[in-house]
Amino acid sequence: MKRTDDALLQAVERLEKVLTAEAPGQEHAWVERVDGTLAEVEQVLRGHRAETAAPDGPFHEVDQTRPTLVRRVSELRRELAAEAGEAKALHVEVHQAAERGSAPDVAAIRRHVEHLLAGLRRLRDGETDVVLESIDTDLGAGD
Repeated sequence: MKRTDDALLQAVERLEKVLTAEAPGQEHAWVERVDGTLAEVEQVLRGHRAETAAPDGPFHEVDQTRPTLVRRVSELRRELAAEAGEAKALHVEVHQAAERGSAPDVAAIRRHVEHLLAGLRRLRDGETDVVLESIDTDLGAGD
């Protein structure tokens, strides 16, 4: 899991950094930065989805003879689709907030982005775990 995995990690880290920046008095600038970073996360997630669906993608190393691992890969792909959908919806919401003339609800945006970030962290951890479990089993460490 290398290609878009690194890009996803970097995009998530940038979003975390933008999210923690101070906003008082600079709400619109803050929302615009969040909007731009969410656009990047959304794009990286699209690439990551395509990569995980590819035959030579990050899950090609997973032992396809183990039903539990095959099920977990399917679940992870569904979670990835859900997180990508959430990122897109959140990006639309934040983009609209950035375009409005009224003061954006920074606290609500923070909560929604934090929820997305938590889901992306769980997803990354799950992807790593399933690949490592498959490798450990192949090497006999799981015995």
